[in-house]
Amino acid sequence: MRDVNDVGILMNDFVVLLGSLGALFLWMSLVAWMIGRAMGVPMAFGIWRLDRKNSHLTRQQYFWCFGVLTFGLGMFLSFALRDFLESRLLERFSHSDWSDHLVGTFVVSIFGGLFVGFRQRKGDAEHG
Repeated sequence: MRDVNDVGILMNDFVVLLGSLGALFLWMSLVAWMIGRAMGVPMAFGIWRLDRKNSHLTRQQYFWCFGVLTFGLGMFLSFALRDFLESRLLERFSHSDWSDHLVGTFVVSIFGGLFVGFRQRKGDAEHG
């Protein structure tokens, strides 16, 4: 039989997961698109198959706007929000570890975005 505290912990875990995935979805589908458009990059709107929808972008536009801005910063935002919610709701992080962990998360997320932006796609040769 489950303890009442187990249900509360599971619910807090669900809130953390839902919050971080919701922030990632909102960033990748709307916020990054608006920032890219404001910088003059003709990014496609939406989240599904972003790599194919944005195949008309130049390599540089794809690298910075899709790879770093959309994917890298989106992952950082999602991980940072997850860690923040875990520290508040589940008390899994101490405040002394927060800044070091945040810097590490930023570096890993940006390198992930660089990797996604750098990967070769068919048709890159004709786009510049």
